[in-house]
Amino acid sequence: MADVVTTLKIADDIIKFYNVDGYELKAESLTECLSNTRLPSLAGHIAQQSLLLSEEATQDDAFDGAGELLKVAGMAALKSKNRTLSRTVTARHRGVLDLKKDFAAAERARETLQTDPDDAAANQKLGTYLCVSRNR
Repeated sequence: MADVVTTLKIADDIIKFYNVDGYELKAESLTECLSNTRLPSLAGHIAQQSLLLSEEATQDDAFDGAGELLKVAGMAALKSKNRTLSRTVTARHRGVLDLKKDFAAAERARETLQTDPDDAAANQKLGTYLCVSRNR
């Protein structure tokens, strides 16, 4: 587990100094950690870390990064042989895909509201996304 923690700390340092996609870098780093382990328990830890990071990415509206992290989580969950973890990852991935679609629709509504702030459908779409989907 120390290697995973160290890897993520190094990724954080790189992100501070270079213009890179942090979530993509962390996904690549965790993929590399996963490819170098044969221990189901370590694979489970990688899956958990990937799930946590995907949640963070989702909160930042970085849905592509969240998707990449969830791919890693899925592979790690399979390698861990933990069915409950695999089901959790699958459900989370579906949720992120749905949220990504809702986000795209909300962004289109936001653009519409720039030129027509009284557009009822756009107001409803954006409001629903912010209040229901994102709890903001």
